[in-house]
Amino acid sequence: MTEPDDAAEAGEHAFDTRSDYERGILATVARAQRELRIFDPDLQATGLESRAGAAALEQFLRRPNASLRIVLQNCITLQTQSPRTMNLLRLYAHCFTIRRAPADLRHLTDCFILADAVHGIMRIHADHMRGKQFIDLPERVEPLVQRFDELWGLSEAGVGGTTLGL
Repeated sequence: MTEPDDAAEAGEHAFDTRSDYERGILATVARAQRELRIFDPDLQATGLESRAGAAALEQFLRRPNASLRIVLQNCITLQTQSPRTMNLLRLYAHCFTIRRAPADLRHLTDCFILADAVHGIMRIHADHMRGKQFIDLPERVEPLVQRFDELWGLSEAGVGGTTLGL
């Protein structure tokens, strides 16, 4: 197996462990220049709530014109178990949006993270750590970008970066 990491060569790289998946996610986020799209059940298996994951997201969000869009199937887990991500959402609400997949699409089992429509990492099924990382492969990432954009259009407001109240 080729290890997905930031130094990996262009191409398609398979992975089948959680550590390879998390390393591949960090590498994908590091490659993003202006746009990250994430579709995931609840972000819990991504490692983005770790110190390294939150730091990678914040470094991305500090970029001029950065855009982070996430579609989740379950927003409650994020709100109750992801303080670092929620803090980033509050700090960068101008460029960070989380939406919730509609009920009729919450049965979808795959998940993916896409960077600038050029790089990505996906798991075929959210219950398994087997998947592929794509580096400099826009032709492989583009169908996932289109799928994400369709999901985004069908999704509803999820988690906001501000607290409402009196």
